[in-house]
Amino acid sequence: MKWDLIESDLVLSDNWIKVRRDKCRMPDGKIVDPYYVLERPDYCVIFPITTDRKVVLVRQYRQGAGVVSLELPGGLFEPGESDPESVARRELVEETGYGKGKFRLIGTLFPNPAVQNNTAYCYLAEDVTITGEQNLDHNEDIEILLTPIEQLQEMLTRTEIKHAIHLGVMLMALNELKTRE
Repeated sequence: MKWDLIESDLVLSDNWIKVRRDKCRMPDGKIVDPYYVLERPDYCVIFPITTDRKVVLVRQYRQGAGVVSLELPGGLFEPGESDPESVARRELVEETGYGKGKFRLIGTLFPNPAVQNNTAYCYLAEDVTITGEQNLDHNEDIEILLTPIEQLQEMLTRTEIKHAIHLGVMLMALNELKTRE
Protein backbone atom coordinates (compact mmCIF):
# COMPACT_ATOMS: atom_id res chain seq x y z
CA MET A 1 0.00 0.00 0.00
CA LYS A 2 2.86 2.43 0.75
CA TRP A 3 4.58 4.07 -2.20
CA ASP A 4 8.33 3.78 -2.75
CA LEU A 5 10.16 7.07 -3.14
CA ILE A 6 12.42 6.86 -6.18
CA GLU A 7 13.62 10.43 -6.36
CA SER A 8 12.92 13.76 -4.65
CA ASP A 9 13.90 17.31 -5.58
CA LEU A 10 13.34 20.56 -3.71
CA VAL A 11 11.79 23.02 -6.18
CA LEU A 12 11.08 25.93 -3.77
CA SER A 13 12.52 26.75 -0.38
CA ASP A 14 11.50 29.66 1.82
CA ASN A 15 11.34 30.31 5.58
CA TRP A 16 7.89 28.82 6.09
CA ILE A 17 7.35 26.52 3.11
CA LYS A 18 9.22 24.12 0.92
CA VAL A 19 7.83 22.49 -2.20
CA ARG A 20 9.19 19.08 -3.07
CA ARG A 21 8.76 17.14 -6.32
CA ASP A 22 8.71 13.40 -5.70
CA LYS A 23 8.86 10.51 -8.13
CA CYS A 24 7.20 7.46 -6.62
CA ARG A 25 6.41 3.85 -7.44
CA MET A 26 3.01 2.52 -6.37
CA PRO A 27 2.72 -1.11 -5.14
CA ASP A 28 1.36 -2.18 -8.54
CA GLY A 29 4.47 -0.75 -10.23
CA LYS A 30 2.91 2.41 -11.68
CA ILE A 31 5.13 5.48 -11.54
CA VAL A 32 3.72 8.74 -10.19
CA ASP A 33 5.77 11.68 -11.43
CA PRO A 34 5.58 14.47 -10.51
CA TYR A 35 3.93 14.38 -7.08
CA TYR A 36 4.25 17.69 -5.24
CA VAL A 37 4.50 17.84 -1.46
CA LEU A 38 4.34 20.99 0.66
CA GLU A 39 6.75 20.80 3.58
CA ARG A 40 5.28 23.02 6.30
CA PRO A 41 6.20 23.48 9.96
CA ASP A 42 4.16 21.69 12.60
CA TYR A 43 1.79 23.90 14.57
CA CYS A 44 -0.49 23.99 17.60
CA VAL A 45 -4.16 24.84 17.92
CA ILE A 46 -5.47 25.69 21.38
CA PHE A 47 -9.02 25.45 22.74
CA PRO A 48 -8.68 27.87 25.69
CA ILE A 49 -11.38 28.17 28.35
CA THR A 50 -11.30 30.92 30.96
CA THR A 51 -11.96 30.40 34.65
CA ASP A 52 -15.55 31.62 34.04
CA ARG A 53 -16.02 29.00 31.26
CA LYS A 54 -15.73 31.20 28.17
CA VAL A 55 -13.84 30.06 25.08
CA VAL A 56 -11.17 32.48 23.84
CA LEU A 57 -11.67 32.81 20.07
CA VAL A 58 -9.77 34.96 17.60
CA ARG A 59 -10.95 36.70 14.45
CA GLN A 60 -8.40 37.48 11.76
CA TYR A 61 -8.00 37.96 8.03
CA ARG A 62 -6.80 34.93 6.03
CA GLN A 63 -5.19 35.92 2.73
CA GLY A 64 -5.30 32.40 1.24
CA ALA A 65 -9.11 32.32 1.24
CA GLY A 66 -9.52 36.11 1.23
CA VAL A 67 -11.83 36.00 4.27
CA VAL A 68 -12.04 37.14 7.87
CA SER A 69 -12.07 33.90 9.84
CA LEU A 70 -13.29 33.04 13.34
CA GLU A 71 -10.85 30.54 14.84
CA LEU A 72 -9.01 29.24 17.85
CA PRO A 73 -5.62 30.67 18.77
CA GLY A 74 -2.61 28.80 17.45
CA GLY A 75 0.52 29.00 15.44
CA LEU A 76 3.61 27.48 13.91
CA PHE A 77 6.63 26.00 15.60
CA GLU A 78 9.50 28.48 15.31
CA PRO A 79 12.86 27.15 14.07
CA GLY A 80 14.48 25.17 16.88
CA GLU A 81 11.25 24.56 18.81
CA SER A 82 10.31 20.92 19.41
CA ASP A 83 7.99 20.84 22.45
CA PRO A 84 4.36 21.21 21.32
CA GLU A 85 3.05 22.33 24.73
CA SER A 86 5.63 25.12 24.94
CA VAL A 87 4.59 26.27 21.45
CA ALA A 88 0.91 26.15 22.45
CA ARG A 89 1.55 28.21 25.60
CA ARG A 90 3.66 30.75 23.69
CA GLU A 91 1.14 31.15 20.87
CA LEU A 92 -1.82 31.56 23.25
CA VAL A 93 -0.10 34.38 25.13
CA GLU A 94 1.17 36.06 21.95
CA GLU A 95 -2.17 36.02 20.15
CA THR A 96 -4.55 36.66 23.05
CA GLY A 97 -2.71 37.77 26.20
CA TYR A 98 -4.23 34.74 27.98
CA GLY A 99 -2.00 32.16 29.63
CA LYS A 100 -1.35 29.89 32.58
CA GLY A 101 -4.03 27.24 33.02
CA LYS A 102 -3.92 23.48 32.59
CA PHE A 103 -2.87 22.39 29.09
CA ARG A 104 -3.58 18.90 27.82
CA LEU A 105 -2.87 17.39 24.41
CA ILE A 106 -6.20 16.03 23.14
CA GLY A 107 -5.00 14.79 19.77
CA THR A 108 -3.01 15.38 16.63
CA LEU A 109 -4.31 16.00 13.14
CA PHE A 110 -2.79 16.01 9.67
CA PRO A 111 -3.96 19.26 8.01
CA ASN A 112 -3.87 17.84 4.47
CA PRO A 113 -1.94 14.53 4.35
CA ALA A 114 -2.36 14.20 0.59
CA VAL A 115 0.03 17.07 -0.08
CA GLN A 116 1.40 18.36 3.26
CA ASN A 117 3.82 16.74 5.69
CA ASN A 118 3.00 18.65 8.89
CA THR A 119 1.10 17.87 12.08
CA ALA A 120 -1.33 19.99 14.08
CA TYR A 121 -1.06 19.45 17.83
CA CYS A 122 -4.43 20.05 19.49
CA TYR A 123 -4.61 21.33 23.07
CA LEU A 124 -7.36 21.88 25.58
CA ALA A 125 -6.30 24.71 27.94
CA GLU A 126 -8.55 25.11 30.96
CA ASP A 127 -8.71 27.95 33.49
CA VAL A 128 -6.66 30.36 31.39
CA THR A 129 -6.44 33.92 32.66
CA ILE A 130 -5.34 37.20 31.18
CA THR A 131 -1.62 37.52 31.84
CA GLY A 132 -0.71 40.48 29.69
CA GLU A 133 -1.26 42.05 26.31
CA GLN A 134 -1.14 40.54 22.85
CA ASN A 135 2.32 40.37 21.31
CA LEU A 136 1.42 39.97 17.64
CA ASP A 137 3.69 39.23 14.71
CA HIS A 138 4.07 42.01 12.14
CA ASN A 139 1.52 40.35 9.83
CA GLU A 140 -1.14 39.66 12.49
CA ASP A 141 -4.21 41.75 13.30
CA ILE A 142 -6.25 39.67 15.75
CA GLU A 143 -9.52 40.48 17.51
CA ILE A 144 -10.27 38.46 20.66
CA LEU A 145 -13.78 37.17 21.40
CA LEU A 146 -14.83 35.56 24.69
CA THR A 147 -17.64 33.14 23.85
CA PRO A 148 -19.72 31.03 26.26
CA ILE A 149 -19.46 27.32 25.41
CA GLU A 150 -23.21 27.10 24.72
CA GLN A 151 -22.96 29.95 22.21
CA LEU A 152 -19.98 28.24 20.53
CA GLN A 153 -22.05 25.08 20.08
CA GLU A 154 -24.77 27.15 18.39
CA MET A 155 -22.15 28.78 16.15
CA LEU A 156 -20.94 25.32 15.10
CA THR A 157 -24.50 24.32 14.24
CA ARG A 158 -24.83 27.43 12.05
CA THR A 159 -21.43 26.64 10.41
CA GLU A 160 -19.96 29.98 11.48
CA ILE A 161 -16.59 28.28 11.95
CA LYS A 162 -15.12 27.64 8.48
CA HIS A 163 -11.51 26.65 9.32
CA ALA A 164 -11.63 22.85 9.06
CA ILE A 165 -8.75 22.05 11.42
CA HIS A 166 -10.09 24.44 14.05
CA LEU A 167 -13.55 22.96 13.69
CA GLY A 168 -12.06 19.52 14.32
CA VAL A 169 -10.24 20.75 17.43
CA MET A 170 -13.42 22.39 18.73
CA LEU A 171 -15.37 19.16 18.32
CA MET A 172 -12.60 17.13 20.01
CA ALA A 173 -12.43 19.58 22.94
CA LEU A 174 -16.20 19.79 23.40
CA ASN A 175 -16.41 16.01 23.36
CA GLU A 176 -13.59 15.80 25.91
CA LEU A 177 -15.35 18.28 28.20
CA LYS A 178 -18.67 16.45 27.82
CA THR A 179 -17.22 13.05 28.74
CA ARG A 180 -15.90 14.53 32.01
CA GLU A 181 -19.28 15.95 33.12
